[in-house]
Amino acid sequence: MPVHKLIRGTQAALETIRDGGKVYAHCAYGRHRGVAMGACILIAQGHDPQTAMSLIKEHRRVADPFAYYIRPRILKFANEWSNLDFRSVT
Repeated sequence: MPVHKLIRGTQAALETIRDGGKVYAHCAYGRHRGVAMGACILIAQGHDPQTAMSLIKEHRRVADPFAYYIRPRILKFANEWSNLDFRSVT
């Protein structure tokens, strides 16, 4: 799951939310990819990564944002998102 795709999806989600819409991030089983996208959206809205992952886990028991291959993606997204220069993003 490339971080640039998480960034692109998060930007689209934030635009939808700003326009008054709702966003539903999902994947086949609701355990990993959709969970990662949801965590990234929460991080972009100001939550720290741990809180974002914990919120998702609390509200969806089958979600596993702490999986060995999902958690690093979420943390990498958080790092890149915090360093992103939004003036240069199209």
